Amino acid sequence: MSMIKKLTPIGNSAGLILDKTLLGLLNLESGAEVELQIEGQTLLVRRASKEALSGRAARFGEARKHVLARYGGTLKKLAK
Repeated sequence: MSMIKKLTPIGNSAGLILDKTLLGLLNLESGAEVELQIEGQTLLVRRASKEALSGRAARFGEARKHVLARYGGTLKKLAK
């Protein structure tokens, strides 16, 4: 299946709108997390795997630890 879609300007970026029909064909719903992969000039979009989501959570946890270690005192002062 092939279709033409137009990129929608969003600030300095561009968005690709996936309509309800396309979401249904991909078995996705609005808000679903997807993986993007580039092969040459082709963009592949697929539902995010459990492995990708758990890796993302681990990376977020590490980044959180780093930020709190470095800026924890400042963040506490700002929270007052």
